Amino acid sequence: MSRTLRTVVALICATASFRLYATVLRPLTIPGQAPPPTQWGTAEAVRPPIFAQVANRYLPEVEWIANSRYKVQRSAEAFLYFDTWKRIDDGDGNKVELTPFALVWTDPRQPDKSAYIVRCESARLQFESPFETIIGDASPGRITGAALTGQVHVSGPDGLKLAGRDFWFSESGRQLYSDHPVTFGFGPQPGEISRVAGKADRVRIELLASADPVLGKDMPRIAGIDRIELPTNVEFDLHFEQEGHPTHTRITCVGPFEYDAQRHILTFEDDVRMARPTDPSGEIQGYDTLRCDWLALLFEKAPPEEATADSTGLDQVVEVPRLAVTDDTGSADKDSEVESEHLRFRRLRAIGDRIHLHSDGEDVTASMQELRYDSKSRVLAMLDDEAVVVQQASSKLMSREITLVHTPDNKLQQAWCRGKGRLDYVDEKTGEVAVRALWEEQLQFLPGGESGLQFVELAGEARVIQPRQTGILADRLQLWLDPIVLDAAQREARDSESGDSPTAMPVRRAEAIGSVFMSGAEFEVKTDQLAATFEMGTVTADDSPLNRQRTRQAGHADASTHGDDQWRVSCGQIEVALLYDPDSRQTELQSIDAGRSVRIAHIPADQVARGDAARSGVIVNGQSLHATHGTDGQMQLKLLGNPARLVADEVELEGDDVRVDRDASRFDVVGPGVLKLRVDRTLQGQPLEHPEWMDVAWQESMGFDGQKALFASEVHASVQQTHLYCDEMEVTMSERIDFAAQLPEDHEPQVDRVVCRNGVRLESYEYDGSKLIGLTRAALAEFTLDHARGKFEGLGPGQIDNWRYGRTRRIAIEPGAPGPAESQPPDPSEKLPWEYARINFAGTVDGDIDHQTAVLHDWVQILYAPVARPLEQFVRDQLSSDTESASKAAWLGCDQLRVAMRKQSDSDQEFVQLLGWGNAELEGQLFRALAHEVSFDESKELFTLRGRGDNKAVLYYQERPGARESRAPAQTIQFIPSRSWIKLDGATGISGVE
Repeated sequence: MSRTLRTVVALICATASFRLYATVLRPLTIPGQAPPPTQWGTAEAVRPPIFAQVANRYLPEVEWIANSRYKVQRSAEAFLYFDTWKRIDDGDGNKVELTPFALVWTDPRQPDKSAYIVRCESARLQFESPFETIIGDASPGRITGAALTGQVHVSGPDGLKLAGRDFWFSESGRQLYSDHPVTFGFGPQPGEISRVAGKADRVRIELLASADPVLGKDMPRIAGIDRIELPTNVEFDLHFEQEGHPTHTRITCVGPFEYDAQRHILTFEDDVRMARPTDPSGEIQGYDTLRCDWLALLFEKAPPEEATADSTGLDQVVEVPRLAVTDDTGSADKDSEVESEHLRFRRLRAIGDRIHLHSDGEDVTASMQELRYDSKSRVLAMLDDEAVVVQQASSKLMSREITLVHTPDNKLQQAWCRGKGRLDYVDEKTGEVAVRALWEEQLQFLPGGESGLQFVELAGEARVIQPRQTGILADRLQLWLDPIVLDAAQREARDSESGDSPTAMPVRRAEAIGSVFMSGAEFEVKTDQLAATFEMGTVTADDSPLNRQRTRQAGHADASTHGDDQWRVSCGQIEVALLYDPDSRQTELQSIDAGRSVRIAHIPADQVARGDAARSGVIVNGQSLHATHGTDGQMQLKLLGNPARLVADEVELEGDDVRVDRDASRFDVVGPGVLKLRVDRTLQGQPLEHPEWMDVAWQESMGFDGQKALFASEVHASVQQTHLYCDEMEVTMSERIDFAAQLPEDHEPQVDRVVCRNGVRLESYEYDGSKLIGLTRAALAEFTLDHARGKFEGLGPGQIDNWRYGRTRRIAIEPGAPGPAESQPPDPSEKLPWEYARINFAGTVDGDIDHQTAVLHDWVQILYAPVARPLEQFVRDQLSSDTESASKAAWLGCDQLRVAMRKQSDSDQEFVQLLGWGNAELEGQLFRALAHEVSFDESKELFTLRGRGDNKAVLYYQERPGARESRAPAQTIQFIPSRSWIKLDGATGISGVE
């Protein structure tokens, strides 16, 4: 209904009812001053000219009136015409019948208005007292009853028309009624176009009794109208002006229609229907319709000063005739204004098993059980025990109660859907639900605020779902919409013939609050609060994740994506900024801010059923995350935590401040952190039986550019029981890793090169079960491990300390010591079960991992001795002591030393070969030697000393400590200490020295 329709319906009906009452009764019983003497005219008498003038002016088309036998002027304004009269003899003697009958009456208070005219086949009047004749000056008292029989026609000012038959009035019954069909009309008034026409099968007017002659002493004791009823088959046609254009409304009901004049309530019952054109201008075709079982309109009195010419809308105050006289004096001034009162529309209520509202212009259909409107609060409510259903184009809204609040100028101010509800948007092309919104408590809509945006909130297990695509669940969902863009999107959706989605994006901001869960084919999000903002612009990257998602939804495959993989995100809050390009219909992620225990997991397709990411997936943990899409189109991420943690395939990363540039394949850690890599070699470069985790920790920073990682300050790397410490470490992968590309499942990038600088230290532990059987410590300035070439390099000065439990590599010095073939675990009672070896060098070291060789440069020293426990050390100065360790110890020094690990030809047992040259020295408790070159073969327990040119090798040897020392110079000396075996080649003599 339009904003004026409710007022027009009620007030025009009330006015028409009053005209009916006033036309039939009041002209016959005018209160006030005594009328002039009644004038009579007959066919035989001279007829006063006033009768002919009235007849010719008001009833020229009715021939019998001009020639009527009787003409009566009841007052200066009332003229009666009839041909015959007779007293009805029913024993009371107070009734008369006038046939045919016509009445012309002009309201003295509105002399410029048209006269009221009543015509009927016969008029029967009942008076208060019996009478003999009504001709002359006889006064039978007041009229107490009347009947207009046959066809009755009434006309009057402002287009008043009434037609029917057999109207009855009874003062004692306080009724005016007709049991025959009636038609009626009213308007338009001068200068207006508003008019009403209607009909009904019957009419009944209930009157108010009065003990006093409020209408005059000869008038019925009636104070006014109490109730008007049109019992059956009621029709109203209303014509009026709206928005500068003439329009009309039709109202029908099976009946009854009632008007309670005292309470100012209009009611329509049984199949009530109302229809009006959607657009008064005619530009939009179609009708707005209402259908219900019962409709009521309530009006209230208003101060006269509020009735202004420019007042419009539902608050409009309209002046209508007063339907009940309250003047206790029972008189009215002839020149006074017509009695009236001012009414304002107050409430509307419609009920029914199913109320239907429809608008062709807006393509809106609504159904409900109850409709309410209150003009004071300007609240419109639609209610249903099951659900109010509102459908517009491709959208369908369902809720038990829908409430709309309007502004004084009838614009929507606020809307609610209270209770459980649902909103569906249907894809007109497929007929399937494209988007579905559900809630348990309410939906709230605010059409505009200070920002100019429309606000929508869903509360209570709010859900928005795109079937088979995405969905979101939260305690509350909030949307801020641009009304201009929204109107454009709706027009585009209506006008589109292709069925494509609109290019406009009306959403400016969206928030989900409380127990938020969002899911799609490739993601799940759990958070306490999620917010998203949308800006219009140009999308620069065609391969952004959101664009690839849109491509897959459109049915276009992308070989670079795995649609079955899934991302799962959980955190306390998330805020996302998105850029929407209306030209390309693409959405680009601009930034993400997540806080309070962030967890992101990427689950490969084959592990989705397990519900969590495994080693081959990606996991991100932290306190907060910030990701931005830079002007260069690159996505950059900052992850903060205590620590933050990132797991990707074969890599795990921890740090307080982690920064990732996805497109540049770079990530950095500011401050301390830990990196874990899957490696297939030890820190010494030895192959592992199966891949193991290498942990790298640091204190200052770490940067990785996709191929090279740089760790700074207090770096600590470990694999199994081996630990490497340095101030700076550089790790190079075998190939560059592209974070933006999808790697093959069997792709496993390997560590190619490791460089450690500044204070390099190595610790390695070896266990047999839980028992420690080996320990190595090394320190040097710089160390490089090249996996690709199988080489390693080191920069001294350096020192390597090794403790080993057992006799596997014991250098047999003491006579009678078992050889390698007799190697076995030590006797638990043995005092020195550990072998200790130290290597010192001042220059560099380089080696071949695959060939298990190493060369040390610049004054290399090797010290070997058995000790009682690990970490117990032995120094060169102790060689001369009288201890068991000293008796089994040896020291070797040279400018350069080559170390090689070899295997026995007939077994897998390994043994050591040493080759030192340049100023070589060898020393034990019972011997010492000088040579240019010295070698040791562990498999033979053989030392070989060689001279150079004239500088022969020299061996000094004692039988026992303190005994005479023997000197043996030779070009080559072979020496097995454990057997006291010496072989000289090119000797020049042996001498003994005490």
